[in-house]
Amino acid sequence: MSTIAAYLLDPSAATIRPVQIEPATIFDTARFFVGADYLALHQIDKRHTAYVDDDGLTKPVTGMFTVAGREGTPVAGRALILGNDSTGDAARSPFLTIEAVARILMVHRPIIIPRLVSMEETHPGLKILSTRVGTLTLDLQRVHPAICKD
Repeated sequence: MSTIAAYLLDPSAATIRPVQIEPATIFDTARFFVGADYLALHQIDKRHTAYVDDDGLTKPVTGMFTVAGREGTPVAGRALILGNDSTGDAARSPFLTIEAVARILMVHRPIIIPRLVSMEETHPGLKILSTRVGTLTLDLQRVHPAICKD
């Protein structure tokens, strides 16, 4: 059986990589790669669609993505990106290169930034050079996914 190319986006790792899938088992394969029981289709552009987790925003989120130039709710979790065939179904290899797709996607992932403080600040007179975490700040990192070629 012949396979088609697809791209797997993992926002938690901020990566995108090429994968091969069999068109006859596209839904089972998409569920496997995305890690979801229920899938939704997310339009990337007129010629590309992503299979995503339909329940992605109801679970703990470690990574999301958006399409550059589009406002709206980010999509949570992994995505399997395919090209649309002439009927509009996502069932063919992408038209764009993986580099072009990576440029139009923006990954958003939470990061924790620790601020270290000297133990002497909290314990005056302490003669040991030591630090501890004073505070933790939560921020959102926004990057284009890195391309992983196996």
